[in-house]
Amino acid sequence: MPYPENLCSHFNSVIDEKEGSVICTDCGLVIEDKLFKFYEPCQKEKKSFLEEEVNEILSKLGLPDVFTKTILRNLENEEENRRKKKGFLEYVIYKTLNDNSIPISIKELSSISGISDIDIYNMQEDNKSLILKPCELLEKYCSYLGLNYKTYSLIKKELPSQNISGHNPLTITAATIYQYCKKNNIKLSMKKIANTVRISCVSIQRYLKQKN
Repeated sequence: MPYPENLCSHFNSVIDEKEGSVICTDCGLVIEDKLFKFYEPCQKEKKSFLEEEVNEILSKLGLPDVFTKTILRNLENEEENRRKKKGFLEYVIYKTLNDNSIPISIKELSSISGISDIDIYNMQEDNKSLILKPCELLEKYCSYLGLNYKTYSLIKKELPSQNISGHNPLTITAATIYQYCKKNNIKLSMKKIANTVRISCVSIQRYLKQKN
């Protein structure tokens, strides 16, 4: 017995634009195949690998991708040999964010990206090195720890006006938060503060010991 498509005259047909085929609507037979192929790039293909990488780092930092274009532009303005160096992309992200009043430490960016903080730090030119101040970091970490603005304002008064101890700004920030919370019976452990700021408890202890 003949198959239905052999008996069909295929008068009615449609073009499947996605597959590039002509199909009979009466019997379902593919009359012509692979005539053409419409290319529909997915969203990811529209973005470069570098742009995806920048967006991923920003996402891990809890930041929107509104800074991506600026970061890529700043990267493009650098010499090609510097762009190829390990840790340079992370440094450009670090510098761009801080230039836009988004305080991010090298240590924090290192833990997010997996690139050594030394590699990122070494990308700085001596006359362009960024120096983060504890007061610039304090508001962000108080927010992360669930401390309100009033508490943040009081802790800010406890910060040293100058970093004469030589300690990392993250250490000074974390230690000041811990010391204030302990003095005012706010239940925040040293371990939680250290983990939030991404430093060790030992660093906090050493700073407080030296300070006292």
